[in-house]
Amino acid sequence: GKDLWRPVLLLLDFVGFLRAGTIRYSSIDTQVEDITCALDFDVGVDYSSDTIVIKNTTVSFNELPLLLNGDIEGFQSENPNYSLVYKSNALTLQALLAAIPEDIIDERDVGSGDGQISISGSVSGVMGSSEAPNIETDLTITDVRYDAPGLPVSIADANGDFSLNQ
Repeated sequence: GKDLWRPVLLLLDFVGFLRAGTIRYSSIDTQVEDITCALDFDVGVDYSSDTIVIKNTTVSFNELPLLLNGDIEGFQSENPNYSLVYKSNALTLQALLAAIPEDIIDERDVGSGDGQISISGSVSGVMGSSEAPNIETDLTITDVRYDAPGLPVSIADANGDFSLNQ
């Protein structure tokens, strides 16, 4: 018989890929280990087309929820192809700062602030033993104020859109 748990395991593999990822930015190069994840999902599995369809699935990383939609083709193969989009509702800056793992920023250095941040993006491409899907993220910040130890100046009334691509 077909492995009915394969779709769930495939989603968990992808989450594991994100959890075990290495964060690299300028001089930061650290293994992330303090990410918790929860799934609340509505997943349709079509074995005849070898496709998982994901509709309005909530994926939470460190209690920050993202709404996930899309599909995973070839989920029974060694190299499934992801075509997913995700977005968040507006998050407070404090909630986002609280969710950053200590592997990246020590909580004593996080600082304080307020404002709103929205996250959206996509995951597309093949995930295999030597391949990873492309992850695009768009951040929108609205009325952000931020102050942290070590910063020469505070940030006040910041607004903007940022795009990240891995």
